[in-house]
Amino acid sequence: MNRIKDLPLKEKLENIWYYYKWYILAGVFLVLSVSILISSFLTRENYVFNVSIVGYYENLNKDEVTNFQKEVTKLVVPASRKNTSALIDLYQAKNTNSKYKDLEPSAVEKLSVKMAAKDVDILIINKDDFDFFMKQGTFFSLDYLNLDSNDKNSKLIKSNSSVYGVSVEGNKLLNKIGYDTKDKFIGILANSKDKKNSEEVLNWILKYD
Repeated sequence: MNRIKDLPLKEKLENIWYYYKWYILAGVFLVLSVSILISSFLTRENYVFNVSIVGYYENLNKDEVTNFQKEVTKLVVPASRKNTSALIDLYQAKNTNSKYKDLEPSAVEKLSVKMAAKDVDILIINKDDFDFFMKQGTFFSLDYLNLDSNDKNSKLIKSNSSVYGVSVEGNKLLNKIGYDTKDKFIGILANSKDKKNSEEVLNWILKYD
């Protein structure tokens, strides 16, 4: 020990590196790993609202999808909340006549899991599939919209006199992203954790009819 103490600084450092370099490297690696994890946690995007759109996309416009997501985020996320946004999930069908069951198995599984986990707030899908899900109690009543008074009965999906879905055929907002709106309907999921914002977003989308 005395011999090492008497060595010049350079040789002391060389000795320390020689005997302890693996411990030093392990320590550096640990610090870097923890730093990366903390940074990732602090900067990752937190999605608090979901609009899932199932169907055929002809000439998908990713810029318009991004704009759509930004506008929905403005509606549901206070400006003071950082790294938080809405998410627009697109489920690509093979053609205009494709049904939910015709999606890729991974897409069917993803949407099913997210719906069961209450991670989908608004769903846009073709009429037949909408009817199927409605009969399972998937959707929330939209009677608050008072759509009957607007003479839009042909554009509604009802059950026991209550409205659950509204047609988005010809919707300009959805057409801009390249979505085929023919025979498509929009609804709020019954298990949505954010009914208030769901109603606001649905009303905003329907303004583009």
